[in-house]
Amino acid sequence: MNVSTPGVSLMQALEHIDDPRQTSNGTLHDFREILVIAICAMLCDNDTFEEMVAWARYKQDWLQRLLSLKHGIPSEDTFLRIFRLMDSKQFECAFRTWAGGILPALDNEQLAIDGKTCGAPVEAAGRPSIW
Repeated sequence: MNVSTPGVSLMQALEHIDDPRQTSNGTLHDFREILVIAICAMLCDNDTFEEMVAWARYKQDWLQRLLSLKHGIPSEDTFLRIFRLMDSKQFECAFRTWAGGILPALDNEQLAIDGKTCGAPVEAAGRPSIW
């Protein structure tokens, strides 16, 4: 999966995280693919493992254009196991590396949002006002 940024792709950044699973236990899913699914799901406001799996199943056609998903979408238990065993410092470093490459590309496209306005009543159109 290559993100069009001047920095590293998400998959390249995730290469630096050690897979904590023992391959002799019959691992089915690619470690980096699990992390990509989790990151994409979290960026779409899916914070629990249940939500991540539901989102991935809903977006499976799109995900299969980017990832092999040889054994389909991982289960909630797989996500839980990965995030419980994975070195969180390695994950943080990889995510920061990837995100750091994206931010300069968005330099002139960032929108500052006033938190007080976001908490204000909804506009007539049903959307929160950001102005």
